[in-house]
Amino acid sequence: MLKKSLKTKLVTILLLISAIPLLVSSTILYQQSINGLDGMIDENIQHAKTVSDYYFEQKSNEALLIAKRYANDEEVISIFKQKNREKLNQKMVPVYNMLKEEKGLSIFEFGDEKGQVITRAHNLAEFGDDKSNSKDITAALSGEEVKGFSFGQSGLAVRAFVPVKDGNKVIGTFQVGFGFTENMLNDIRHSIAGNISLYENDKLALTTEKEHLNEMGQPIRDASISDKVLAGQEVKVIEGEQIHFYHPLYNPLGDQVQGMIQISQDLTPIMEMEKNLFVETIVIILGTIVIAIVVSFYLANSITRPISNVVKRLQAVARGDLSAEKMVTSSQDEVGELVHAINQTSDHLRHTIQNVSHAAEEVSSRSEELTQASDEVKEGSGQVAVTMEELARGADTQANIAHDLDQVMEDFIIKMEQANEAGEQVADASNEVLQMTSKGRHFMESSIQQMSSIHSLVKESVEKVQGFDKQSQEVSKLVDVIQSIAQKTNLLALNAEIEAARAGEHGKGFAVVADEVRKLAEQVSESVTDITTIVGNIQNEAKEMVHSLETGYKQVEEGSSQIKVTGKTFEQINEAVTTTVEKIGRVSRRLASMSENSKGMNASIETIVSVSEQAAAGAEQTSASVQQTATSVEEIAESAHSLSLLAEQLYHQVSKFKL
Repeated sequence: MLKKSLKTKLVTILLLISAIPLLVSSTILYQQSINGLDGMIDENIQHAKTVSDYYFEQKSNEALLIAKRYANDEEVISIFKQKNREKLNQKMVPVYNMLKEEKGLSIFEFGDEKGQVITRAHNLAEFGDDKSNSKDITAALSGEEVKGFSFGQSGLAVRAFVPVKDGNKVIGTFQVGFGFTENMLNDIRHSIAGNISLYENDKLALTTEKEHLNEMGQPIRDASISDKVLAGQEVKVIEGEQIHFYHPLYNPLGDQVQGMIQISQDLTPIMEMEKNLFVETIVIILGTIVIAIVVSFYLANSITRPISNVVKRLQAVARGDLSAEKMVTSSQDEVGELVHAINQTSDHLRHTIQNVSHAAEEVSSRSEELTQASDEVKEGSGQVAVTMEELARGADTQANIAHDLDQVMEDFIIKMEQANEAGEQVADASNEVLQMTSKGRHFMESSIQQMSSIHSLVKESVEKVQGFDKQSQEVSKLVDVIQSIAQKTNLLALNAEIEAARAGEHGKGFAVVADEVRKLAEQVSESVTDITTIVGNIQNEAKEMVHSLETGYKQVEEGSSQIKVTGKTFEQINEAVTTTVEKIGRVSRRLASMSENSKGMNASIETIVSVSEQAAAGAEQTSASVQQTATSVEEIAESAHSLSLLAEQLYHQVSKFKL
């Protein structure tokens, strides 16, 4: 019953240890995977939004470039100033047709400075209407260039509005735009792996979803979505296996929502992945639990089977049966260690019983020998008493001699202490000398370092003055160049005066300028002469300074060398004094050691005196003890007989074990 209970407990514990972490980790991994799939959906939506925004931004930039290109055209501006609609149409209609064919342009409109439409190249029959209330037109008339989504007679489109200027004056506006087409939406649709729909305010204007083509022009089904988007919010809605993302479209000024874009993507693959992930997680959990059950039963059997064998072996040992063979196990865990321990215990117990049996036999035989030996010891104790009396008399003589030796050692110790004190005084004096030489050496090292610093500073000063001399020579070269330029300028001024004289009345103004240039050149020449004199004086003084510093530098080098020699001499003196101090210290330590040894010898001699006196007394006590020993030996003989009886009883008890 115990074995089954232990097995059940082990199986339960192993199942709990394996199942609980498995369930927790599987739940966490499943939730993380679901979160990852949700994140993938958000990433896809954000990617689609980024792609659509980028596409419309490119279209608006393209419209702005086209508008600026023709709004700044000189010929267009010239015709525009004439307000001649026919000439403007003759010029711009072919351009519009070309851009419509190549770029897909659908809006090409000019307006005057009052906001009235002059012409529409995309619709020549419509013109003259007033757009002064349009914020986009007003911004263009104020000189701004705007782009974005805007309504017009052509509906919602990507438009660009630019001013037409005559110099800095705005004389009208030019509007270019791309209307939304099925091809435009299909281009976006291929890039976002989904469908896209365009709403003008809350009405469906264009879509790539075939099933919603019949809803064109109708309001969105859920009005709350359009309310939020037209208020500037982004809305995400999941319907069945579809996710819809609604994004607002702002006017060129960015202060009003003109419509919205719906991006739709199919969630079927992601939902299938979620279902497959759930099924796989369940299968893994169930499979792992089954494996855990099998492994738990296997481990429980491998643990309880050896324990059962151990229980049987212990029951046999309790009955006194030690003859069974060793238990065999291949386990290397604690159960295996338990089996090996039981085997070792049985072996040790078997050997112990065998040793006790042999010891009982040996004690029985030795007890008889002990009885005989006690009789012999009794006879010898009488002879020992006589010998101990003689030893007592010899110990008294030894004590008297040791006492005399103690007096001699006391006189020797006094003399050794006097010698030790003299050695300590010599050591103290030598240490003072060593400290003085150490201070001198430190002072000398400081002087050497200061001399090295002076040596470096003088060397650096020489190099800087030499560099200054070189720079002053460069200044002389620059002064020569300036002198040459001044002379050439003077010559040119003279030539200019000659040419001005030839020119007569027309050259008088030029002659005045030439005369001022010549005077300026003469002033520069005079200043250059002064600079040359100053630079020459600086160079002479720099050379004298270099010579003086070089002389000081050589003297500093000699002083540095001499002080280094003096420093080495101090180091040699310090080493000699240090060696002397060490030798004196060794002598002082030897004297102290001899003094301590002398004291130890004196103590040893005093101990010998004491021991000798004790030995004499002990010999007398030993003689008395020998007599007592004789009495004890008789008692030992009686005890040996009792021990023989006990050994027989012990052998009888050991014989009950089966070895």
